Amino acid sequence: MNFELEDIKPEHFDEITSQSSQIYYKEVLEKNPKHKYLVCQHSIGKTGRLDGVIIGICGITQITSYMGEGWAYFADIMPKGSIKVIKEIRKFIQAQKHIRRIQCTVDIQNFNALKYARVLGFKPEGILKAYGPNGHDHVMFTIINRSLEWEAQ
Repeated sequence: MNFELEDIKPEHFDEITSQSSQIYYKEVLEKNPKHKYLVCQHSIGKTGRLDGVIIGICGITQITSYMGEGWAYFADIMPKGSIKVIKEIRKFIQAQKHIRRIQCTVDIQNFNALKYARVLGFKPEGILKAYGPNGHDHVMFTIINRSLEWEAQ
């Protein structure tokens, strides 16, 4: 198995076969193709390929100078427990030293995504009631970069 990371490109969203839990976002991107370009323009992100096939796209959209919104879009063929993928995403997150707070929301009914958020180092902060497009509650997760640089400011 050959795993590679590359910078995200709008066409990657067309190439990935999304998980059923992310069909809503696939439909949003199909109805609003410009959104793919905006996501790539305003996010720091990577696309992961396993043997040439996209298995995931993840990124951080900078909201303010100190805060970013983390997101991930996984393929339906995402290998369960893929340690290489998790390690690469962790390295990517840890490299974002300029962002003090990285937050993400996860549908409370998406058990795999809840597990991935925790494995990647995100800590739960609370429940967002009726937050998702389908009315599901979401969990707000965060990674706080408590480096000396940020503490001194």
